[in-house]
Amino acid sequence: MVRAIDLHNHYYPENYLETLDASDSAYSIATDEAGRDVIVSDGSRVVTLTPPMTDLNVRLDDMADAGIDHQMLSVSIPNVDFLDGDAALELARTSNDAYARIQSDYDEFSGLACVPLRTPELAVEEARRAINDLGLKGINIGSNVNDTPLSHDRYRPFFEAVDELDVPLYIHPMPPANVDSMQEYRLAPLVGFENDLTMAITRLVFDGVLEEYDLDIHMSHLGGSVPFLFERLNNGYRAYPECRENIPEKPEQYLRDIYYDTVSFHQPALQCTIDSVGTDQLLLGSDYPHVIGDVHRAKTDIENLGLSDEDQRKIMHENATELYDL
Repeated sequence: MVRAIDLHNHYYPENYLETLDASDSAYSIATDEAGRDVIVSDGSRVVTLTPPMTDLNVRLDDMADAGIDHQMLSVSIPNVDFLDGDAALELARTSNDAYARIQSDYDEFSGLACVPLRTPELAVEEARRAINDLGLKGINIGSNVNDTPLSHDRYRPFFEAVDELDVPLYIHPMPPANVDSMQEYRLAPLVGFENDLTMAITRLVFDGVLEEYDLDIHMSHLGGSVPFLFERLNNGYRAYPECRENIPEKPEQYLRDIYYDTVSFHQPALQCTIDSVGTDQLLLGSDYPHVIGDVHRAKTDIENLGLSDEDQRKIMHENATELYDL
């Protein structure tokens, strides 16, 4: 059986949810019509809370059942940037300490650091501590920082620090700026998150961040709709002078160097991404234990693509092992 490493799944460390619910922020915990606890943002539901989000024993049982050997744990929405300054730093530190303990105590888990990116100098401080002192495997940020694009100049020192640390930077969706228009039909997680990922990576390309820094970017959710837009973005580069101001190469050249996790559950989309960037750039992901994630299909969808054994191994575990130094 091919070894499987799940790089996109979520676990809230002890006290994280209590801190979120007690905060004076846009986020809080409510109960939905089915009696489930949910995280809401300005009234829009963004996360349904499930037992494995806080219970490692349930998680280990589910992993064994699905044939997943190892998981890279990360916080989900809203990361730590619903707080500011020292409060965000304190939550990042306690969360990262918890991930480090789990990583030390269990062979089945590694951890991604969270950082208080609303205050970039504190994010740099915590990134260095989490990687150099705690030994976490990479850094987890959202696709925007309270509606501010990641490519804003204020975050350049953070990207410089990540470049120096030489660890992967995992980008997870956040509620977009217009999330209040997405309350019906759960459109925030269904559509809004993917749109925000697409905007985030496109701006990082056109604003020159990926030209300026040597970053190992891990985009979640197949990069939103990015694999479908390669040639449209190239056409923009050819047609619009402003699209050439910060980059000497076509967007495609930068997009091919990004890693994309397989959270999609739609085989034509997976195939499009493979055709666009190759199997060397794909990473197994489940979005477990979100209610619209699936730890079982994460693996079987790859098995059913008709890939060679070599390409399956790359996606299932070899790319992850190399990228994250597992």
